[in-house]
Amino acid sequence: MSKQSPHDTLERLWDLLELLPNSQPGRTANELAEALENNGSAITTRTVERDLVKMAERLWVEHDGARPQRWCKGKPKTLDALGITTSAALTLCLMDRYVSHVLPNALTDEFRALFDKAANKLESIREQNRLSQWVGKVAVEPATLPTLPAKVKPEVVKVVQECLLSEEQIEIDYQSNPEVDAKKHVLNPLGLVQVGPITYLVATPSGTEQPLTFALHRISQAKRSYTPLIKPSGFSLDAFVAEGGVQFGSKGTISLKLWVSRVLGRSLAETPLSKDQKMQPVSDGHTLTATLPNTWRLKWWILSKSGDIEVIEPTTLRGEISSTLRDAANRHT
Repeated sequence: MSKQSPHDTLERLWDLLELLPNSQPGRTANELAEALENNGSAITTRTVERDLVKMAERLWVEHDGARPQRWCKGKPKTLDALGITTSAALTLCLMDRYVSHVLPNALTDEFRALFDKAANKLESIREQNRLSQWVGKVAVEPATLPTLPAKVKPEVVKVVQECLLSEEQIEIDYQSNPEVDAKKHVLNPLGLVQVGPITYLVATPSGTEQPLTFALHRISQAKRSYTPLIKPSGFSLDAFVAEGGVQFGSKGTISLKLWVSRVLGRSLAETPLSKDQKMQPVSDGHTLTATLPNTWRLKWWILSKSGDIEVIEPTTLRGEISSTLRDAANRHT
């Protein structure tokens, strides 16, 4: 048989799609091959089988799983009915790996079939398309020592997400730490923030406008109130995060002056602490200045670099770091 042109192949595929019944019972590949031959396309049953498999990957075509398989048109499902390009499949797979855990359950449930189809798409073209292998060539690794995610009750996640999407108040039982009993709170939920392995609900307690954070794994019960929430004037989740709202500690910024070693200085020259960071070389390292949120995370970072860093200003922070290091040294003697 002579090789068909792309135009002839496309015409055959359109003819094949038109020959498929709209529902089961469908038609076998042999029956479809005979129908195509009657339409003037001399094609083997094996070629029709390959065409159907490819069409099922990108279009709404399905079979009954019997032997021989009987094929028909399936029900179109929004994006699924359009097929998936390689770039879209790659994006969906990366989204599934790194983003799906912070999406509403209703959305991830709806997209699960699409995520699976994207993975199947990349696997099916692995040998023909180098882009399909990109997922296996990238990874995300936390800069700090990784820990396992805190366990969150699925029913709590469901209610929190429903209240966020419906913009209504939520009633929770919250245990601020394992040594105290849970307390009831009525909150105005404003957003979710993922900090390493922990998910925080940003919300204002009823009657206040001060956004606070509540770790989802410490919520033992959650209930919808069906009462519209009251949002603080001018609140922005992005601004709340940028200002250190989920880093904990006192509010406001701090003008920091540090001595850092040459090794740490080289790293901070490439990945600055802030946009206004400035560094000046000195004989044994660098002097660094930067404006940062005054948070616990800053103190933890300084302590984690204690061999390569010295706080010069402010003196209050220098005193706190010195006291913590002395206590730590005493524990290790």
